[in-house]
Amino acid sequence: MGAEQANWNKPDRRKRRIPLLAYLVAFIVVVIGIGWLGVTMFSGESLGPIRGEVFGRSEPVGPTSDDAAEAVRVLLDAVEADKLTLDLLADPGAPEAIASYRLAIEGLLPFEVVGTAGPVVIDEELPDQAFAPVELSWDLGGGVVWETTGTVNLVVQQDEWKVDLDVSLIADGLNNGDKLVRRRIEPNRGSILDRNSAPLVHQVDVVYVGIQPQRVADLADLTAQLAQILGVDADELAVRVEQASPDAFVEVAVLPRSLYDSVRPQIFPLPGTVFREESEQSVVRPGLARAVLGRSGEVTAEIMEANPGVFQIGDVVGRSGLQFAHNAEMVGRPGVAIDVIRKAPDPATTTTGTGLITTSSLVVGSKDEVEQFAVIEPVHGIDIHTTLDMEMQVAADAAVDTTDLNAALVAIQVSTGEIVAVANGPGSNPNNFAMTGQYPPGSISKIVTGYSLMAGGLKTTDPAPCPRNVTVAGREFGNALDGALGQIDFRTAFAQSCNTSFVNLTTDFADDRLHKAGLEFGLGVEVDLGLPAFFGSVPINNGDVDLAAASFGQGRILMSPLAAAIMASTAADGVYRTPRLVTSPGGETDLVAQPLDPTIAAELKMLMRAVVTEGSGNAVAGVPGEPVHGKTGTAEYGQGVPPPTHAWFVGFQGDIAFAVFVESGRFGGTVAAPIAAEFLTAIGSAN
Repeated sequence: MGAEQANWNKPDRRKRRIPLLAYLVAFIVVVIGIGWLGVTMFSGESLGPIRGEVFGRSEPVGPTSDDAAEAVRVLLDAVEADKLTLDLLADPGAPEAIASYRLAIEGLLPFEVVGTAGPVVIDEELPDQAFAPVELSWDLGGGVVWETTGTVNLVVQQDEWKVDLDVSLIADGLNNGDKLVRRRIEPNRGSILDRNSAPLVHQVDVVYVGIQPQRVADLADLTAQLAQILGVDADELAVRVEQASPDAFVEVAVLPRSLYDSVRPQIFPLPGTVFREESEQSVVRPGLARAVLGRSGEVTAEIMEANPGVFQIGDVVGRSGLQFAHNAEMVGRPGVAIDVIRKAPDPATTTTGTGLITTSSLVVGSKDEVEQFAVIEPVHGIDIHTTLDMEMQVAADAAVDTTDLNAALVAIQVSTGEIVAVANGPGSNPNNFAMTGQYPPGSISKIVTGYSLMAGGLKTTDPAPCPRNVTVAGREFGNALDGALGQIDFRTAFAQSCNTSFVNLTTDFADDRLHKAGLEFGLGVEVDLGLPAFFGSVPINNGDVDLAAASFGQGRILMSPLAAAIMASTAADGVYRTPRLVTSPGGETDLVAQPLDPTIAAELKMLMRAVVTEGSGNAVAGVPGEPVHGKTGTAEYGQGVPPPTHAWFVGFQGDIAFAVFVESGRFGGTVAAPIAAEFLTAIGSAN
């Protein structure tokens, strides 16, 4: 027993060695693990702060792809707001990066830019680097937009994604130090064409002939020779040269290229002459459809202000007529060529206290390489297609030029309603009174009154007494020159244009009867012709006196030469057709063909023929070709005894209806009708 108990009290050395060994092994494992972890963390062979192994799972321990996407978004916001600052960018080199960026884009100014980013891509082998594709939309003004695809590079610095900026942000293919410069590409201005697509207004090459004072050897001799060759005023030209600065370009004349070529041998050698070649919009012949086609010229400050970013100084725009009304379609849109200047010297840069960068101005050095980087093609102006007929327009212009008075002529193709000629006399420019004038029509409105009378049952053979005067409600009405024809029939009253006959025949008219009849002839029917126009007005009558005056085209009835031509065209074949002037662009107006009563319309034609064969319109009786039908008009206006009068003559021959108006022309039969004869003779000869 004692020996056995003694053994319990002794330490068992074999058993104690086992736990010590285990402790030793555990200690070695921990030391090795700590060493391995330290080597891994500081050797740079793992993500380090980006990712680590925690309890066997991969979890983010630094900036993520979402953080990178946010950095790109913040960058694009700064680019759009033009507030690119150093704190957004990676160090080192941020100041130089901003300087390169600004150098690259300063030749594009002014612009607005909007950016859109694609998904961020993190480099698998270098997970602290990433990139994102971006699309930038550069609004260069005037409707010109340049779309580019670029790249935003990112790196991790101080546990954040930072933008490693270079000019590839602007567009792929650019390098730091490159400079972009834009050049304007002028569009071709649209032409104005006639119904057969012949040009009325088109782009022509011209040569500006000028004098530079410092080159002049003998001013008196130079101006005398230019006056003889070009027909300019020598004295007026000499004064302008003397008042100009030595290096000025004193304009002498603008010549079509063909005319310049013919006189070049005479004027080019003269000491002091200088020349400038340009392309500009011009009518194909001087004075053609003056106020209708209008004119173009350099853009004004007012037009530039009303259209910001669209035009620049020197641009040609429409100033009046169709060239003004359809300028938006004709002018087109400039294009832009974007060049890149390679291998340019480094920009001079300074860093301000706020971290903003300034760059030197764009300068192309002699060794710089310039190449075209992108082109946004211009959108050329479109042509304006009209219903005007070149030959008829020339004839109309020539006809109104035969009088020194202010005259207008409008011609319409009866079968289509197309306006084939609109002529305003030389004194009207730039006013298009042929379409917009508002004048009392006088006896030409008897076409409407006569139709209404016959629609009410009056026959051409019925009596229509023509006394010198007639009194209605105390107001006296009379005939031109106090004429009187006595007991005549309605045919004679119409042919001889007796006012008192019409006053007596309409006494029982309802107040709206002439108004309704006028609408059947298109008077007061509004149509969009592409230019301002007045389509006449036949108001509802207000009592007996107003009705009596309206019965022969006085009182409150008003017409333009255009409205009168529409009335004549309706009378020609008994159908009102919607008038047209511009067929493209536009032409969406619904075309109406509204017939009159065919039997009464046929009677009206017979009456209008009688005006020519036996009445006041005999000035056109001898015109060659088909029979001419017409109606004269002498319209009182203003004050005086007798009051002054305008002269009218309307009618038709074959498929062409017309209206002639002469302001203060006294009598339609003796002043307006001869102009119609000139026109009809000219178009008859042309055909």
